[in-house]
Amino acid sequence: MKTASIIVLTTSFSNQYTKKCLAAIEANTTLPYELFVLRDDKGSFGFSKDNNRLMKISEGEYIVLMNDDCFVQPQWLERMVKKAEEDPKIGLVGARLSGPDGVLQYGIEKAAPNGDIESIAFALVLIKREVISKIGLMNEMYRYGSEDAEYCMKAWKNGFRCVISDATAVHLKNMNQNSRSIILRSRGSYFFRRSLGESPSSIIPTVAYDSMYPLRKFIMKKAPSAFVRLRKMKNLMKLTTSSSV
Repeated sequence: MKTASIIVLTTSFSNQYTKKCLAAIEANTTLPYELFVLRDDKGSFGFSKDNNRLMKISEGEYIVLMNDDCFVQPQWLERMVKKAEEDPKIGLVGARLSGPDGVLQYGIEKAAPNGDIESIAFALVLIKREVISKIGLMNEMYRYGSEDAEYCMKAWKNGFRCVISDATAVHLKNMNQNSRSIILRSRGSYFFRRSLGESPSSIIPTVAYDSMYPLRKFIMKKAPSAFVRLRKMKNLMKLTTSSSV
């Protein structure tokens, strides 16, 4: 049995990020593994359904989900497996993801000293097979975005810990943003927060701000002072909606 089943979704097999991702896996992985590379079908499936299809047929002791713009570094898998084996209650293991600038992503720095964290970004995650056996696969109502937060919440509720290991990887977060991915991510975020009982008035300002990512990126590059005003506008919108609730 392979130690891990590594699943990489891509929008194009010739994508420069995909090639770099696979090269990093090959160069930096010494434990036995099987590798699945699947092209995402924009019209039919999505992150949850695509990964679920492959998890059903995978044979590894551990399942690793990875974005194709994530580039693992030496001993990454060994470190994630070692962390997973520290405690039978550990169900999901993340890595210390950082951008090309070295800045940590997804609030990883907020993890507890023992590695415990509320949610792991599925840009890179190791999942024990027993977790899937107990709580099932990912919710396919999510096409792209927030499926990881929901799955981690479900794992915690079923007695599994979600932890961050000392494995490292570079992740080009938001490098492949387009209108479709932004819409799906915003929709997923809205759906997840509504499932937690939040009101639309408290969610919409944040979702609207996040959906403006391409515009914010352009403004931040071309006119930093205007970007500051845009952020102030977001904070004002939040204050207005919270006072009216």
